[in-house]
Amino acid sequence: MGATVSGLAFLPPVRSPQELQELRESPNFILVAGGDDEEPIAALYFDRGASVTVLYSHGNAEDLIDVHDQLQNLAQELDVNVLGYDYRSYGLSRGDCDEAACCHAVRACFSHLLLRGADPDGVVLMGRSLGSGPTVDLATRESSIAGVVLQSPVLSILRTALGSCAVARAMRKADLFDNAEKISAVSCPVFVLHGVDDRIVPHSHGAEIGRLAPNSVRHWWVEGCGHNNLHHHADYYRKLKEFIKFAEARMRRRKQETVQAFARNMMVLAKPAEKLVITAM
Repeated sequence: MGATVSGLAFLPPVRSPQELQELRESPNFILVAGGDDEEPIAALYFDRGASVTVLYSHGNAEDLIDVHDQLQNLAQELDVNVLGYDYRSYGLSRGDCDEAACCHAVRACFSHLLLRGADPDGVVLMGRSLGSGPTVDLATRESSIAGVVLQSPVLSILRTALGSCAVARAMRKADLFDNAEKISAVSCPVFVLHGVDDRIVPHSHGAEIGRLAPNSVRHWWVEGCGHNNLHHHADYYRKLKEFIKFAEARMRRRKQETVQAFARNMMVLAKPAEKLVITAM
């Protein structure tokens, strides 16, 4: 059963050697250390020298070749750094893909950003569709991140495939990316956007995720949009930029509060003044 569910979840595009070579030759292409002697993870990094970095997890039947332009547009339109990566068996990321491998890959990319000098509270996690799974998983482990963007998120893989929460609960041990269970442990702000006309991951999934997230900000339910065209909406980048600005303001406020709290608790050690002793002449 587990293999069957994985077959529903992971559908990497088939690429020609020429396409993969062109990806490898991109000036934004990098290899992220996989850790534990594993193969490296293929990624694209767009560096704008910004204080905020978006760590992007793409959807199911797409890879870095598909999302290259979208990552570039995110960097330019939002004026942020962007790192997107491929799951195992997608593109130039070798290995077998499963839920654990996806979650391991996003953690490796997060560690890579920290090695580059990024502050954890300057990182915004963004996951689209299947990518909401590793995104939510990482957010439950990293409470200091700036925020989370979930675009067309899934409640879980079986809930998406079967359309029945009751059946999915009965098959819980075989399910993957149970965002409905995990989202309550995400403490940072969460922005959910979802196309109302989505026929692949129903809009109800995004609505439920937004309801369950403890710190969900104002959501965006997009009329007239489905699963794969949200980024073409005229307000797409404006809505994302609003959340990025909110996350930046929150980051600055947290740092100010930390400095103020430290200042209040500082102990200034002063040398006792010498006593003046007057003796009779």
